[in-house]
Amino acid sequence: EEAVRADASIYFFIVSLPMTLKTLNAVFGGVIRATKDTKTPMLINFLANLLNVGLNLLLIYGVGLGVAGAAAASAISYTLSGIAMIFLARKRGWLIKPGEKDFKWDREIMGKAMKIAVPALGTSVTSCLGYVFFAGMVSGMGTTIFAAHSIAVTAEELFYIPGYGLRVATTSLVGNALGEGNYRKQELTERISIEITVISMLLSGILLFLIANPLMELFTIDSEVAVLGAEMLRLIAFTEPLFGLMVVIEGIFFGAGRTKCVFWIETLSMWGVRILFTWIVIHPLHLGLREVWYCMIADNVLKAVLLFGFYLYTRRKEVLKCREDVSGKEL
Repeated sequence: EEAVRADASIYFFIVSLPMTLKTLNAVFGGVIRATKDTKTPMLINFLANLLNVGLNLLLIYGVGLGVAGAAAASAISYTLSGIAMIFLARKRGWLIKPGEKDFKWDREIMGKAMKIAVPALGTSVTSCLGYVFFAGMVSGMGTTIFAAHSIAVTAEELFYIPGYGLRVATTSLVGNALGEGNYRKQELTERISIEITVISMLLSGILLFLIANPLMELFTIDSEVAVLGAEMLRLIAFTEPLFGLMVVIEGIFFGAGRTKCVFWIETLSMWGVRILFTWIVIHPLHLGLREVWYCMIADNVLKAVLLFGFYLYTRRKEVLKCREDVSGKEL
């Protein structure tokens, strides 16, 4: 609706301003974790989140800036966390200026990096574009439905945070184990990460199902939006363990440098299931939000099944290769 567009545009404009610093926060955070320092990025982002919450309260309600205040709070926290990461990178000597002795193009290193980075970039692009198209289609169903959808998605984030946190940790741990050449450690890390993630997401899914109604009421005073959003949360609560399985295996593959399979599975599932069937549900069939969320759930379940199947296949190949190597040494 036109009444919503002005505030939404202001919000989008303001939070987009520090996007470079937000990106540097993510990149340098990954670099720091790869060096086995996981505490510093956690501390920087934890403080940035506290600042974001405090500024939201101050700027939205104290100063009365409303939506613009919410955007400004996020933009300030992105900016300061990005600057903190840059400062840390300079302190540890990672930022080399052009003309310095170590500043040179290494074709071999860059070639290896690009083989991993380009599919990972492609995964983010195809995923983010998919979310944009998905949200755009849902927004056409009306403001109440889109509000219920958006708030339910935001509320659900509270319950899949453990999955994404364990995914980041798993990526760092698997990469370290592989770099050390410790394949036993890599195997144990992968197995334990999968078990912990699935169990934690199972518990969070049960909790999400039980408190769906009061959770929605925290985010909105509109009873129609709250009831519809709670219904969607109870739907997706049952699939939280599969969602956790999906994200942790993505973390394993990224840590091991196997980014191509993640890209192809993400593209196939996002566009061949979520986007295609959501369009069919909304336009030719004119169904409701429940059916749209079925499409979203189907996307997540398919990705989990495909990723887990490919993981078992690659793990079996690695086990067979290790046995061949061992038998060859004994001969």
